[in-house]
Amino acid sequence: MAVVASNTSQLLALADYGAHVVITYEKNKNAAKNMVAELEAKGVRAASIQVNLTGTSKFDRLAADFQEILSRWNRTDFDFLVNSVGILCNGVFDR
Repeated sequence: MAVVASNTSQLLALADYGAHVVITYEKNKNAAKNMVAELEAKGVRAASIQVNLTGTSKFDRLAADFQEILSRWNRTDFDFLVNSVGILCNGVFDR
């Protein structure tokens, strides 16, 4: 099982390898719905979660949505995370 914030070719490649996929999207629900259908047509489980990570206030909702998908799929964890969308910088790292 993979959690992916990525592009179409990576999603389809994961499905070709048999990975069940949770995708994230910010605004385009129809595109996410279509991608879920395309992934499911390849014989894998797929789901989408709307995510806006411009701050930390929505983390609890993201975690709850993700936990619901894990429960529905009889999973307690995921195998890997692919995040190739962008960078969020809210502060400085301590040295």
